[in-house]
Amino acid sequence: MNKNIFFIGPASVGKTTIGRLLAEEIEWAHIDVDKEFCEQIALIPDYIQKYSYAGYAEANSQLVDRLIEVHPEKTVFSTPSGYLVHEDSSHLIEKHLDLIRRGVSILLLPSENPQVGVEVVVRRQLDRWNDTFADKERTRFLSRFEKYKNYGDIKIFSMAEPELVVKTIIKKLEGFI
Repeated sequence: MNKNIFFIGPASVGKTTIGRLLAEEIEWAHIDVDKEFCEQIALIPDYIQKYSYAGYAEANSQLVDRLIEVHPEKTVFSTPSGYLVHEDSSHLIEKHLDLIRRGVSILLLPSENPQVGVEVVVRRQLDRWNDTFADKERTRFLSRFEKYKNYGDIKIFSMAEPELVVKTIIKKLEGFI
């Protein structure tokens, strides 16, 4: 398989951790799009404050285009949480869906039950960022949950250790080789 792999899903579901581990296991490159945005453009909250979320979504989409030009195959991409659910930029959803269809998309969610998933995600976010507003994050997760469940060539609903999730993904990737 030479296609790129795209991890998709809400914030704090493990896209970066599991993406990095999978890339190491299959000896591919790994790109965390959020990290690249912060290194190449600006800190995400600063950019959103200056240019709006819609402006951020456009800049982020252009960044992904450039990254894929440099890494057209054998790269694992950990996409931003809003990559397929831009409320203010629906035209980007179709663009991004077209892009990930050229590879293999892997949806990560902690549970098929949104009430279980939201508590896991909010707890992880509060552990990482003490200024996160739990109610705002719950609302965001729940509003995007059903949208995300529609996406993904491979769907992973798990709270297992990342190494076990990677083993599951590798088995499921065999159907795409």
